[in-house]
Amino acid sequence: MGSVWKRKTDKRRSGVPWWFTYINELGKRRTEKGTCSKEETTELLQAAEARVLRRKHGVVSAKDEKFAEHAKKPITQHIEDYLAHCECVGHNDKHHHNVTQQLKRIVRVTRAVHLRDVDAPAIERYMMKMKEAGRAPRTINHHLKAAKAFFNWCVAEDRLSINPIARVKRHEERGRHNRRMLRRAATRDEFEALIRVPEAVRRGRHHVYIIAYWTGLRRNELRQLQCRDVDLEHRQIVLPAHVDKARKENQIHLHPQAVESLRATILPDVKPGDRVFRSIPEPSTFNRDCERAGIKREIDGRVFNFHALRMTANTHLGQDGVSEDDRRRFLRHSDPRITRDNYDDTKVRLDSLGHIIDSQPPIGAKTDRPEVVEQRAKATGTDDAVAVSDDVSKPKDDETPRSACAARRDERASHNDTERYPDGVVGRIERSGSTDYNPASETELDSARLTETKCEVSTGEDTDSRPRSQVAQGDGLQNRYSWVRIPPRPFFIATRTPRREALRLSPACMNARPRSFDSPGVTPVI
Repeated sequence: MGSVWKRKTDKRRSGVPWWFTYINELGKRRTEKGTCSKEETTELLQAAEARVLRRKHGVVSAKDEKFAEHAKKPITQHIEDYLAHCECVGHNDKHHHNVTQQLKRIVRVTRAVHLRDVDAPAIERYMMKMKEAGRAPRTINHHLKAAKAFFNWCVAEDRLSINPIARVKRHEERGRHNRRMLRRAATRDEFEALIRVPEAVRRGRHHVYIIAYWTGLRRNELRQLQCRDVDLEHRQIVLPAHVDKARKENQIHLHPQAVESLRATILPDVKPGDRVFRSIPEPSTFNRDCERAGIKREIDGRVFNFHALRMTANTHLGQDGVSEDDRRRFLRHSDPRITRDNYDDTKVRLDSLGHIIDSQPPIGAKTDRPEVVEQRAKATGTDDAVAVSDDVSKPKDDETPRSACAARRDERASHNDTERYPDGVVGRIERSGSTDYNPASETELDSARLTETKCEVSTGEDTDSRPRSQVAQGDGLQNRYSWVRIPPRPFFIATRTPRREALRLSPACMNARPRSFDSPGVTPVI
């Protein structure tokens, strides 16, 4: 049984609260504060004992009662608690302000009073209203991200059992058609005119444009850049993690022109903690400099602004042949698709497949015309290839060997074969899964199972069309080998599967390194 009581010092005083004590479901004594009325405090005691009784019998859990208690609070109070948590965690002022405005807007548009009033359909209707108002998909996703983070915090704090908007999907942001503002890159002449504007040169703004172009730094990153982050001796900028947008430390190599601009910007008597730039040009100032340089701010709905300097640098690097991965590292992007889709303003992108398609002749055109054959040869890269001929001729005496090592190896192999088989047989055809010149092992040769398949090999002098077994027996060799007469340079052919077809060796294969059966220069003869 519980009890309602007052402190000894407060028994004769009015307007002081009553207290009540009870035993919870775990058998521990709990004391809680009541009201100034004894009757109301008694009702609170009875309610507490009823909760203990329900918990003991498993009718309701303590967490469910906590959910019910938080469900009665207004949603604005939960948002205030969440913002206090964000401030305690260490979110910056800009993020804190943006989240505050986004959550307040969601509550105002959805007309939510309690947590249960915000569900997935309400958030989806809110996102559709933002889309109809002309908001970009990225802006809509930022609002959704703030709402999901708030409800995840409510779940972690046992204010909700589940996140009611967890299944709501984000809008697609990739692709230029999903962006509200499309930027364009300036040409080399336009950028040169921008950094030569007399007013910008007099005020020193051209140094900001040059450094932003050669480093790919964003506007906010340039504003927070300190003198200790710049190393002119080693020509690099060590961008701290708290300055980088992705919160990662990066090292940026400096172009000589950017080094000259930094030397002109950083004064000799500055402290390490001072900012490199006293001010960054405002958008209106940048637009006036573009007007003085004769640069159109908008062309075909695409805008050239300060952030477009990153796009300009990436486009110029791509035109100079810099790889896509290097440009991604230059812009410090985690996904190469961002670099390719949002920061590349190349008008014509023709890859190798495009060149191959362009090289194909029209439908109905004769493919034996010289210009068509030459066009195809250039497209496939075989315009200077050696044609494979049926006749086999001996290599020329003045032919340069592949290498000294290869020449010595061929000489030793030819000498050993000549000593073993004095009739001059120096060519060998056998089945093996290796492409090395060394002969296969006895087990591999036994497993080849060379049958009565005809082997026709042209040696430039005669052709031996006897079965393999007869060729081997006629030469005094065992059945597992097939030896033929070919030019003095030995050549090893490695086949992966038994072939019931003859082989013809061409000059291209006689003068090349050992290769597989299916390589060019080894022509099956049906």
